[in-house]
Amino acid sequence: MKFGRVDQWMLLGGGQILIEFASGLLKDGFKVVVVTSERHEKELDFDLLEDEPFEVIVSQDVNSDRKIFNKITKQTLGVSFGATWIFKSRLIGQFGGKLVNLHPSKLPQDRGGGPWSWKVLRNERKSYITLHQVDPGIDTGKIIKYKEFTYPLSCRLPMDYQNYAVAQYRFLLKEFVKEVQQDKAFTLKGQKEHRSTYWPRFATDIHGYIDWGWKLKEIERFICAFDDPYKGASTFVNGAKVRIKKCLTTRADAIFFHPFQRGLVYRISEGKLFVAADQGSLVVSSVTNDRGIGVNGKIKVGDRFYTPVKYLEKALQYRAIYTSKGLKK
Repeated sequence: MKFGRVDQWMLLGGGQILIEFASGLLKDGFKVVVVTSERHEKELDFDLLEDEPFEVIVSQDVNSDRKIFNKITKQTLGVSFGATWIFKSRLIGQFGGKLVNLHPSKLPQDRGGGPWSWKVLRNERKSYITLHQVDPGIDTGKIIKYKEFTYPLSCRLPMDYQNYAVAQYRFLLKEFVKEVQQDKAFTLKGQKEHRSTYWPRFATDIHGYIDWGWKLKEIERFICAFDDPYKGASTFVNGAKVRIKKCLTTRADAIFFHPFQRGLVYRISEGKLFVAADQGSLVVSSVTNDRGIGVNGKIKVGDRFYTPVKYLEKALQYRAIYTSKGLKK
């Protein structure tokens, strides 16, 4: 497949890499139209583009927005960056095969959302960034190109993974623009459905409750998965809901605690809370209330972190659906 002449790029979605990509395209002399949602518009930093001529369209539904349809020409190439919409056949057809999606994982494995939190939970290091054609399915279109890389051990939080991946995005996108300009013929590869997996999006306030019955490493990865840029994993202490971030593990005190010891704060040292868990101890540096105020100093030795079963059950039952305005109630 060849994309032919491209003089306008339509970037749909949000995120840091969208803005960076738009800036590079504008400096190269391309026309740029940014199509975003109400939710993503609040997160986009347009200051990087303030001296460049570009257009922004905030849309609730790209599939029925005439402003967007009127902007698409035969020389327009669309790129989706974590867009909140499911693109429908009519819009896809308007692009004539020139609508692609940047996916932060391997395909057909790892379709869906929340990619970095799922990677943290699995402690996954080997990864891919995939550029694929958009079709009416979810991450099911033919693969145009991909880049394989490995996250270093220093990546522990979703923010770490995200920041490291940005450099990989830059490389892949820069290469793609150059290849399009050279009118390269891309060999499209269909996805093997029998190898596909799908993982849904997270809602931190509902899914992020800690099960203190899990093993030590499972708890650590779970807390890390809801750490920056998210609010933190939730639990209770002394009858109050709190959020935990910034944790490490140690087996210096005991490898095995009795199940009734799990969640107990048995030492406080230099502001860090040592919490008993299955197979070792969790060392917690940050405990805040729902307003983000630190409450480490209010917790005493002998206090216990716990999560009522009803919150754990709701986390397992709840399916997070996001619209252009945010989490669907």
